[in-house]
Amino acid sequence: MSLAHSSLAAPLRTALVAIATLLLFAAAANARIYIAIDTPGVRPVPVAIPTLRVTDKARPTYGEPSPHLIIADILRRNLRIVGEFELLDPRGYLEDPQLVPLVPDSDSFSSWQTAGAELLIKGQVDRSGLELVVEFHAYDVIRREFLFGKRYRGSDETLGSMAHMFANALLENLTGEKGPFGTEIAYVVRVGKSKNIASVEVDGSNPRWITRNPSLNLNPIWARDGKSIYMTTYYGGNPDLCRFHIPTGKLRYVYRDEGMDMPGQEDATGNEMLFTSSIDGNMDIYKMDMKTRKAKRLTTDRSIDVSPTWSPDSQKIVFVSDRKGNPHLFVMDADGGGARRITFSSNHNGDPAWSPKGGQIAYTAMDKKGAFQVHIVDPEGKKSTQVTFGDYDTHDPSWSPDGRFLAVTSNKDGKEAVFVLRLGINKLWRISPEGQQANQPYWSHGPVVR
Repeated sequence: MSLAHSSLAAPLRTALVAIATLLLFAAAANARIYIAIDTPGVRPVPVAIPTLRVTDKARPTYGEPSPHLIIADILRRNLRIVGEFELLDPRGYLEDPQLVPLVPDSDSFSSWQTAGAELLIKGQVDRSGLELVVEFHAYDVIRREFLFGKRYRGSDETLGSMAHMFANALLENLTGEKGPFGTEIAYVVRVGKSKNIASVEVDGSNPRWITRNPSLNLNPIWARDGKSIYMTTYYGGNPDLCRFHIPTGKLRYVYRDEGMDMPGQEDATGNEMLFTSSIDGNMDIYKMDMKTRKAKRLTTDRSIDVSPTWSPDSQKIVFVSDRKGNPHLFVMDADGGGARRITFSSNHNGDPAWSPKGGQIAYTAMDKKGAFQVHIVDPEGKKSTQVTFGDYDTHDPSWSPDGRFLAVTSNKDGKEAVFVLRLGINKLWRISPEGQQANQPYWSHGPVVR
């Protein structure tokens, strides 16, 4: 296996722990936040990311993949979808990073300003024994100021992780919010008569299979620990709630009965899990103690109650019910009491997802033309805002851990596929591979363990 492949597809396992991250300069602690992510119409910052310098010890021999090229490419792909940055074309760069010092001087700043850059990311790849040492510097070109720096150490298999970690650090330093890079989005893929679970990284790179069996595997939801995915599977003949453990590839039953069982989220502690079951003859919401596997029924209305999602503090649950005649969103207490309706503007609402900070709930609503679009409502139901538009369906929203993005299903290209929606600019980026019929995305809470 080549390094270029392993750096993008290698398991994110204990080797990641070996990456030592340290602050290079004390100035980073005081780096000013100068990109306002919540202000509409803010112009993206032009950023240059030249190829990283490579020392003689880290220079690849002929025919070997090049870590300094791979890292720069991953970092560019990460920042391209963020929205706060305008990635400048490397063909317009005026200097060769291998021929100039890592720290820019006055002439270097001038050349980058001429190239149109306002933010400059420079880096270097070195080798210490069996470890790679990757260093990043961020500079304000206009003010000719150093902003902050990071150094990471790890194996060749952690190149992608190093790039993701710096992308997250860059966003945190410049916007006050850490980025979602290094997380993954699980989704369902139709393959012939079967449906299986796959995953992909935020920028659409590194797609891979999680399940590969001839059955139907649906409704993937990541466990809090990043090691497992809950799903409904027909593998045993009945639609049962199962947990797939990624490091071992083992599929275990979580809840089995003669009805249909669909997973919901674990709570913030991972000790309780919501799910939907028809065991009592009606689709209702249940809460399970993950240690004892005892389930408690939370809804008892004769209507259909489905799609439960915890609030970030695990004190409230948003769900879908047709108890008022059509599917609408309701919020209830964690014990099932105090249910109240929060959507009123459409005859069909569903797919609720509570934002990481708790102030918003994304959901799907049918518009007047019969197309499904994504909306966002506050937990009190006072204001709803539509965030996707078009003559096609966009649905199944799932929040990124930082709250900047939603993973969604859309058939804007004719066939259902998974996209990332950048909120604020409301731009869709396709991340599931071409040719796949994909839906039901769910964003991981953090890095995935393999």
